[in-house]
Amino acid sequence: FLVSSIVKSALDPSNIENQLKNNGYNAKCEYKNNAFCLTISIDELLNIIEKNITDNSLFKTILSIFRRNKDIYDMSFDGKEKGFILNLDELSSVIEDKNSLELNSNPSINSIAKTINLLSNKKINKKEAHVVADYLIRGYQNLDDNEKNIIKKLDLSSIGISVNESYLGVVKREQTNIVSVIKASTSTLSILSPALNVNLDDDNINAIIDDSKIIGKTFSFIKDDKINYISIGNIFIKTLYHQIILSTIVDLNGNEIQIDVTLSANDLGSNHSITTVLNKVEIGNISLNDDEQKNLLEFLSQNIESDLIKINKETKEIKFDFSTYFDDASLIEYKAIKNYLTNTLEVFEGYIQVKVKVSI
Repeated sequence: FLVSSIVKSALDPSNIENQLKNNGYNAKCEYKNNAFCLTISIDELLNIIEKNITDNSLFKTILSIFRRNKDIYDMSFDGKEKGFILNLDELSSVIEDKNSLELNSNPSINSIAKTINLLSNKKINKKEAHVVADYLIRGYQNLDDNEKNIIKKLDLSSIGISVNESYLGVVKREQTNIVSVIKASTSTLSILSPALNVNLDDDNINAIIDDSKIIGKTFSFIKDDKINYISIGNIFIKTLYHQIILSTIVDLNGNEIQIDVTLSANDLGSNHSITTVLNKVEIGNISLNDDEQKNLLEFLSQNIESDLIKINKETKEIKFDFSTYFDDASLIEYKAIKNYLTNTLEVFEGYIQVKVKVSI
Protein backbone atom coordinates (compact mmCIF):
# COMPACT_ATOMS: atom_id res chain seq x y z
CA PHE A 1 0.00 0.00 0.00
CA LEU A 2 2.83 2.38 0.93
CA VAL A 3 4.65 1.71 -2.35
CA SER A 4 1.39 2.10 -4.27
CA SER A 5 0.71 5.46 -2.59
CA ILE A 6 4.21 6.73 -3.37
CA VAL A 7 3.95 5.65 -7.02
CA LYS A 8 0.50 7.22 -7.39
CA SER A 9 1.79 10.44 -5.86
CA ALA A 10 4.81 10.49 -8.20
CA LEU A 11 2.66 9.59 -11.19
CA ASP A 12 -0.13 12.02 -10.50
CA PRO A 13 -2.05 12.26 -13.82
CA SER A 14 -2.57 16.03 -13.65
CA ASN A 15 1.15 16.62 -12.97
CA ILE A 16 2.15 14.46 -15.93
CA GLU A 17 -0.39 16.16 -18.19
CA ASN A 18 1.03 19.56 -17.24
CA GLN A 19 4.60 18.41 -17.83
CA LEU A 20 3.69 17.10 -21.26
CA LYS A 21 1.88 20.34 -22.13
CA ASN A 22 4.93 22.34 -21.04
CA ASN A 23 6.92 20.34 -23.60
CA GLY A 24 4.35 20.94 -26.32
CA TYR A 25 2.38 17.67 -26.12
CA ASN A 26 -1.33 17.31 -25.33
CA ALA A 27 -2.30 14.02 -23.73
CA LYS A 28 -4.81 12.70 -21.21
CA CYS A 29 -3.47 10.81 -18.17
CA GLU A 30 -5.59 8.75 -15.75
CA TYR A 31 -5.82 5.56 -13.73
CA LYS A 32 -8.06 2.84 -15.15
CA ASN A 33 -8.56 -0.55 -13.50
CA ASN A 34 -5.55 0.02 -11.22
CA ALA A 35 -3.35 0.80 -14.23
CA PHE A 36 -1.79 4.07 -15.36
CA CYS A 37 -3.11 5.09 -18.79
CA LEU A 38 -1.75 7.69 -21.20
CA THR A 39 -4.12 8.58 -24.05
CA ILE A 40 -2.96 10.56 -27.06
CA SER A 41 -4.94 11.39 -30.21
CA ILE A 42 -3.83 10.52 -33.73
CA ASP A 43 -3.68 14.25 -34.53
CA GLU A 44 -1.34 14.75 -31.60
CA LEU A 45 0.83 11.83 -32.74
CA LEU A 46 1.08 13.50 -36.13
CA ASN A 47 2.05 16.74 -34.36
CA ILE A 48 4.85 14.92 -32.53
CA ILE A 49 6.10 13.34 -35.76
CA GLU A 50 5.99 16.67 -37.59
CA LYS A 51 8.04 18.40 -34.88
CA ASN A 52 10.82 15.92 -35.56
CA ILE A 53 10.86 16.31 -39.37
CA THR A 54 10.57 20.08 -39.77
CA ASP A 55 13.45 20.10 -42.26
CA ASN A 56 11.81 17.67 -44.67
CA SER A 57 9.07 19.29 -46.74
CA LEU A 58 8.17 16.02 -48.52
CA PHE A 59 7.34 14.27 -45.24
CA LYS A 60 5.45 17.37 -44.06
CA THR A 61 3.34 17.20 -47.21
CA ILE A 62 2.54 13.53 -46.61
CA LEU A 63 1.61 14.18 -42.97
CA SER A 64 -0.67 17.03 -44.00
CA ILE A 65 -2.44 14.69 -46.43
CA PHE A 66 -2.95 12.21 -43.56
CA ARG A 67 -4.53 14.92 -41.42
CA ARG A 68 -7.09 15.83 -44.06
CA ASN A 69 -7.86 12.29 -45.22
CA LYS A 70 -8.42 10.17 -42.14
CA ASP A 71 -9.90 7.32 -44.19
CA ILE A 72 -6.55 6.50 -45.79
CA TYR A 73 -4.88 5.35 -42.58
CA ASP A 74 -5.44 3.76 -39.18
CA MET A 75 -3.29 3.12 -36.15
CA SER A 76 -2.29 -0.39 -35.15
CA PHE A 77 -1.47 -1.36 -31.56
CA ASP A 78 -1.18 -5.14 -31.78
CA GLY A 79 1.09 -6.50 -29.08
CA LYS A 80 4.53 -4.97 -29.59
CA GLU A 81 3.73 -3.81 -33.11
CA LYS A 82 2.67 -0.17 -33.29
CA GLY A 83 2.35 1.99 -36.38
CA PHE A 84 0.34 3.30 -39.32
CA ILE A 85 -1.83 1.13 -41.54
CA LEU A 86 -2.20 2.84 -44.92
CA ASN A 87 -4.97 2.37 -47.44
CA LEU A 88 -3.04 2.95 -50.63
CA ASP A 89 -6.10 2.69 -52.91
CA GLU A 90 -6.74 6.43 -52.56
CA LEU A 91 -3.09 7.23 -53.23
CA SER A 92 -2.41 4.75 -56.01
CA SER A 93 -1.92 5.86 -59.60
CA VAL A 94 -1.46 4.15 -62.93
CA ILE A 95 2.24 4.64 -63.59
CA GLU A 96 2.09 5.70 -67.25
CA ASP A 97 5.62 6.84 -67.92
CA LYS A 98 9.05 5.29 -67.63
CA ASN A 99 10.85 4.92 -64.32
CA SER A 100 14.53 5.86 -64.07
CA LEU A 101 15.14 2.86 -61.85
CA GLU A 102 15.61 -0.37 -63.80
CA LEU A 103 12.34 -2.29 -63.60
CA ASN A 104 13.39 -5.90 -64.27
CA SER A 105 13.35 -6.16 -60.47
CA ASN A 106 12.51 -3.53 -57.87
CA PRO A 107 15.86 -1.84 -57.12
CA SER A 108 14.67 -0.23 -53.91
CA ILE A 109 13.52 -3.55 -52.45
CA ASN A 110 16.75 -5.25 -53.57
CA SER A 111 18.87 -2.48 -52.06
CA ILE A 112 16.93 -2.58 -48.78
CA ALA A 113 17.33 -6.39 -48.69
CA LYS A 114 21.11 -5.99 -49.10
CA THR A 115 21.13 -3.37 -46.33
CA ILE A 116 19.25 -5.74 -43.99
CA ASN A 117 21.76 -8.47 -44.85
CA LEU A 118 24.68 -6.18 -43.93
CA LEU A 119 22.90 -5.18 -40.73
CA SER A 120 22.13 -8.74 -39.62
CA ASN A 121 25.73 -9.79 -40.31
CA LYS A 122 27.00 -6.80 -38.27
CA LYS A 123 28.84 -5.31 -41.25
CA ILE A 124 27.05 -2.03 -40.56
CA ASN A 125 25.21 -0.58 -37.56
CA LYS A 126 21.71 0.91 -37.34
CA LYS A 127 22.99 4.49 -37.64
CA GLU A 128 24.73 3.64 -40.92
CA ALA A 129 21.83 1.68 -42.45
CA HIS A 130 19.91 4.64 -43.91
CA VAL A 131 23.06 5.94 -45.63
CA VAL A 132 23.88 2.48 -47.03
CA ALA A 133 20.35 2.05 -48.40
CA ASP A 134 20.57 5.40 -50.20
CA TYR A 135 24.10 4.63 -51.44
CA LEU A 136 23.08 1.25 -52.89
CA ILE A 137 20.40 2.95 -55.00
CA ARG A 138 22.06 6.23 -56.07
CA GLY A 139 25.75 5.38 -55.97
CA TYR A 140 28.74 7.01 -54.28
CA GLN A 141 29.02 10.18 -56.39
CA ASN A 142 25.49 11.34 -55.55
CA LEU A 143 26.00 11.33 -51.77
CA ASP A 144 26.97 14.36 -49.71
CA ASP A 145 30.42 14.58 -48.08
CA ASN A 146 29.32 13.25 -44.67
CA GLU A 147 27.60 10.26 -46.29
CA LYS A 148 30.68 9.55 -48.42
CA ASN A 149 32.87 9.50 -45.30
CA ILE A 150 30.58 6.89 -43.75
CA ILE A 151 30.61 4.70 -46.86
CA LYS A 152 34.41 4.86 -47.30
CA LYS A 153 35.00 3.07 -44.00
CA LEU A 154 32.63 0.14 -44.58
CA ASP A 155 33.41 -3.38 -45.75
CA LEU A 156 30.79 -4.11 -48.43
CA SER A 157 32.58 -7.02 -50.09
CA SER A 158 29.93 -9.48 -48.87
CA ILE A 159 27.42 -7.89 -51.27
CA GLY A 160 29.87 -7.72 -54.18
CA ILE A 161 31.26 -4.19 -53.80
CA SER A 162 35.05 -4.18 -53.51
CA VAL A 163 35.78 -0.48 -54.16
CA ASN A 164 33.10 1.58 -52.43
CA GLU A 165 33.97 4.83 -54.20
CA SER A 166 33.48 3.35 -57.69
CA TYR A 167 29.97 1.98 -57.12
CA LEU A 168 27.51 3.74 -59.49
CA GLY A 169 24.18 2.63 -58.01
CA VAL A 170 21.16 1.24 -59.86
CA VAL A 171 19.67 4.49 -61.20
CA LYS A 172 19.67 4.46 -64.98
CA ARG A 173 21.14 7.76 -66.21
CA GLU A 174 20.27 8.90 -69.73
CA GLN A 175 22.57 10.78 -72.07
CA THR A 176 21.49 14.41 -72.38
CA ASN A 177 20.94 14.96 -76.11
CA ILE A 178 19.05 18.25 -76.41
CA VAL A 179 22.07 20.03 -77.93
CA SER A 180 22.24 17.51 -80.79
CA VAL A 181 18.53 18.06 -81.46
CA ILE A 182 19.07 21.84 -81.58
CA LYS A 183 22.15 21.43 -83.78
CA ALA A 184 20.31 19.28 -86.32
CA SER A 185 17.38 21.70 -86.40
CA THR A 186 19.37 24.94 -86.67
CA SER A 187 22.05 23.81 -89.11
CA THR A 188 20.18 25.43 -92.03
CA LEU A 189 19.28 28.66 -90.19
CA SER A 190 20.63 31.73 -91.99
CA ILE A 191 19.64 35.16 -93.23
CA LEU A 192 18.61 33.49 -96.48
CA SER A 193 16.54 30.89 -94.60
CA PRO A 194 15.21 33.05 -91.76
CA ALA A 195 12.83 30.82 -89.78
CA LEU A 196 12.55 27.29 -88.37
CA ASN A 197 11.08 25.31 -85.47
CA VAL A 198 13.12 23.35 -82.92
CA ASN A 199 10.96 20.62 -81.37
CA LEU A 200 12.21 19.52 -77.93
CA ASP A 201 10.28 16.33 -77.20
CA ASP A 202 9.51 14.85 -73.80
CA ASP A 203 12.21 12.16 -74.02
CA ASN A 204 14.92 14.76 -74.68
CA ILE A 205 13.78 16.92 -71.77
CA ASN A 206 13.45 13.96 -69.41
CA ALA A 207 17.01 12.90 -70.25
CA ILE A 208 18.13 16.07 -68.47
CA ILE A 209 15.91 15.47 -65.44
CA ASP A 210 17.15 11.86 -65.24
CA ASP A 211 20.59 13.18 -64.37
CA SER A 212 19.33 14.91 -61.22
CA LYS A 213 20.89 13.64 -57.98
CA ILE A 214 17.48 13.39 -56.33
CA ILE A 215 16.44 10.46 -58.55
CA GLY A 216 16.68 7.40 -56.30
CA LYS A 217 17.09 9.44 -53.09
CA THR A 218 15.96 7.18 -50.26
CA PHE A 219 14.82 8.18 -46.77
CA SER A 220 14.65 5.21 -44.40
CA PHE A 221 14.35 4.29 -40.73
CA ILE A 222 14.58 1.07 -38.73
CA LYS A 223 11.77 -0.28 -36.56
CA ASP A 224 11.98 -3.72 -34.91
CA ASP A 225 14.97 -4.56 -37.17
CA LYS A 226 12.87 -3.83 -40.26
CA ILE A 227 13.75 -1.02 -42.65
CA ASN A 228 10.92 1.25 -43.78
CA TYR A 229 11.68 3.61 -46.64
CA ILE A 230 10.46 6.25 -49.06
CA SER A 231 12.42 6.44 -52.32
CA ILE A 232 12.18 8.97 -55.17
CA GLY A 233 11.73 6.59 -58.10
CA ASN A 234 11.61 9.20 -60.84
CA ILE A 235 10.74 12.78 -61.79
CA PHE A 236 9.59 13.39 -65.36
CA ILE A 237 7.45 15.71 -67.47
CA LYS A 238 4.64 14.99 -69.90
CA THR A 239 3.60 17.81 -72.24
CA LEU A 240 0.02 18.34 -73.43
CA TYR A 241 -1.40 21.22 -75.48
CA HIS A 242 -0.61 24.37 -73.41
CA GLN A 243 -0.08 22.22 -70.34
CA ILE A 244 2.81 20.42 -68.64
CA ILE A 245 2.49 17.65 -66.06
CA LEU A 246 5.52 17.31 -63.77
CA SER A 247 5.30 13.90 -62.10
CA THR A 248 7.17 12.45 -59.14
CA ILE A 249 7.06 8.71 -58.51
CA VAL A 250 7.51 7.77 -54.85
CA ASP A 251 8.27 4.19 -53.80
CA LEU A 252 6.75 3.65 -50.34
CA ASN A 253 7.98 0.28 -49.01
CA GLY A 254 7.59 -1.26 -52.47
CA ASN A 255 4.32 0.50 -53.37
CA GLU A 256 4.61 3.10 -56.13
CA ILE A 257 2.68 6.36 -55.77
CA GLN A 258 2.65 9.05 -58.47
CA ILE A 259 2.35 12.74 -57.58
CA ASP A 260 1.19 14.83 -60.55
CA VAL A 261 1.81 18.60 -60.67
CA THR A 262 -0.31 20.12 -63.45
CA LEU A 263 1.13 23.34 -64.90
CA SER A 264 -0.66 25.84 -67.09
CA ALA A 265 1.42 26.99 -70.10
CA ASN A 266 -1.05 29.22 -71.92
CA ASP A 267 1.38 32.10 -72.52
CA LEU A 268 4.13 31.99 -75.13
CA GLY A 269 7.66 32.05 -73.76
CA SER A 270 10.61 34.02 -75.07
CA ASN A 271 14.43 34.01 -74.97
CA HIS A 272 14.56 30.20 -74.80
CA SER A 273 12.39 29.95 -71.67
CA ILE A 274 8.75 29.53 -70.74
CA THR A 275 7.14 30.13 -67.34
CA THR A 276 4.28 27.87 -66.25
CA VAL A 277 1.85 28.32 -63.35
CA LEU A 278 0.81 25.52 -61.01
CA ASN A 279 -2.82 24.59 -61.55
CA LYS A 280 -3.29 21.53 -59.31
CA VAL A 281 -1.40 18.73 -57.57
CA GLU A 282 -2.88 15.25 -57.26
CA ILE A 283 -1.83 12.03 -55.54
CA GLY A 284 -4.17 9.37 -56.83
CA ASN A 285 -7.67 10.60 -55.94
CA ILE A 286 -6.45 13.26 -53.50
CA SER A 287 -5.87 16.91 -54.44
CA LEU A 288 -3.31 18.86 -52.42
CA ASN A 289 -4.27 22.18 -50.82
CA ASP A 290 -2.26 25.40 -51.16
CA ASP A 291 0.11 24.78 -48.22
CA GLU A 292 0.75 21.18 -49.31
CA GLN A 293 1.47 22.35 -52.85
CA LYS A 294 4.01 24.87 -51.59
CA ASN A 295 5.68 22.24 -49.36
CA LEU A 296 6.01 19.92 -52.34
CA LEU A 297 7.42 22.71 -54.52
CA GLU A 298 9.88 23.55 -51.74
CA PHE A 299 11.08 19.93 -51.72
CA LEU A 300 11.47 19.91 -55.52
CA SER A 301 13.25 23.29 -55.59
CA GLN A 302 15.74 22.12 -52.95
CA ASN A 303 16.45 18.81 -54.64
CA ILE A 304 16.28 19.28 -58.41
CA GLU A 305 19.70 20.58 -59.39
CA SER A 306 19.18 21.61 -63.00
CA ASP A 307 19.69 24.63 -65.24
CA LEU A 308 16.49 23.55 -66.95
CA ILE A 309 13.93 23.86 -64.12
CA LYS A 310 13.57 26.88 -61.84
CA ILE A 311 10.88 26.71 -59.13
CA ASN A 312 9.32 29.57 -57.12
CA LYS A 313 7.20 28.06 -54.37
CA GLU A 314 5.65 31.39 -53.29
CA THR A 315 4.29 32.32 -56.73
CA LYS A 316 3.89 28.62 -57.64
CA GLU A 317 5.64 29.27 -60.94
CA ILE A 318 7.96 26.77 -62.63
CA LYS A 319 10.24 28.09 -65.35
CA PHE A 320 11.69 25.84 -68.06
CA ASP A 321 14.87 27.53 -69.33
CA PHE A 322 16.70 26.08 -72.34
CA SER A 323 19.26 28.91 -72.61
CA THR A 324 22.20 26.72 -71.50
CA TYR A 325 21.58 24.27 -74.33
CA PHE A 326 21.13 26.94 -77.03
CA ASP A 327 24.35 28.60 -75.82
CA ASP A 328 26.40 25.41 -76.19
CA ALA A 329 29.83 26.01 -77.77
CA SER A 330 29.22 23.43 -80.50
CA LEU A 331 26.39 25.50 -82.00
CA ILE A 332 28.86 27.72 -83.88
CA GLU A 333 26.55 28.78 -86.73
CA TYR A 334 23.72 29.48 -84.34
CA LYS A 335 25.83 31.59 -81.98
CA ALA A 336 27.22 33.60 -84.90
CA ILE A 337 23.80 35.06 -85.66
CA LYS A 338 22.42 34.93 -82.11
CA ASN A 339 22.09 38.73 -81.85
CA TYR A 340 19.79 38.71 -84.88
CA LEU A 341 17.39 36.07 -83.54
CA THR A 342 13.99 36.21 -81.86
CA ASN A 343 12.52 33.17 -80.14
CA THR A 344 9.09 32.15 -78.90
CA LEU A 345 8.23 28.92 -77.06
CA GLU A 346 4.95 27.05 -77.06
CA VAL A 347 3.83 23.78 -75.46
CA PHE A 348 2.20 21.11 -77.62
CA GLU A 349 1.37 17.46 -77.02
CA GLY A 350 4.63 15.56 -76.61
CA TYR A 351 7.05 18.44 -77.14
CA ILE A 352 7.95 22.08 -76.51
CA GLN A 353 8.47 24.02 -79.72
CA VAL A 354 11.00 26.86 -80.02
CA LYS A 355 10.22 29.08 -82.98
CA VAL A 356 13.44 30.69 -84.17
CA LYS A 357 13.45 33.65 -86.57
CA VAL A 358 16.23 35.79 -88.00
CA SER A 359 15.36 39.46 -87.51
CA ILE A 360 17.30 41.78 -89.81
